[in-house]
Amino acid sequence: MAGESLDHLTPKNILEKGISNIPFQRQVEGLALDFSVSDNFILKEEWKEPYSKRGVLNFKVIKEKVKTVIENYMIKAKSPETQVGNMSGGNQQKVVIAREVERQHELLIACHPTHGLDIGAIEFIHHKIMEERKKQKGILLVSTELEELISLSDRILVMHQGEIMGEVEGNIASIPEIGTMMLGTKAIHE
Repeated sequence: MAGESLDHLTPKNILEKGISNIPFQRQVEGLALDFSVSDNFILKEEWKEPYSKRGVLNFKVIKEKVKTVIENYMIKAKSPETQVGNMSGGNQQKVVIAREVERQHELLIACHPTHGLDIGAIEFIHHKIMEERKKQKGILLVSTELEELISLSDRILVMHQGEIMGEVEGNIASIPEIGTMMLGTKAIHE
């Protein structure tokens, strides 16, 4: 990141470098399903102020922040103490999105952020990604949804078997051009 290799860093150190991550498998890698919305929201920052001071959690601050997040992200949860495992996939994903977007970050890695979601949740998540773009945050979007890539990306790098086949501008890319590169043909203009 910014010319620095991060491969020697611990996950905590990588978080501290300002990288947020929306993983592909929200129920396996993104959430602790037996935990509440509050617990999942502070999962990567439970040791930091304002959520904690000298190792003691500030439950009042956490509850107020999560109430605001539930409202702002339109998460269908009765309270901050709602168990995430009892929520729909779209609302679970909104918890992950909220946590990763609300953290201090410079780079947001979003791996298939709308996979398996309904149209309302997809539109909401696309809107949040575009808000991050307007804030000049770096976004690495990994997706097999070509329309999603074209509509959200400034540029698209197409890979086949681990090799970059070409790069196209997001707003003018064509699905046939991308599809050809996905099948292993290098871009002509490369």
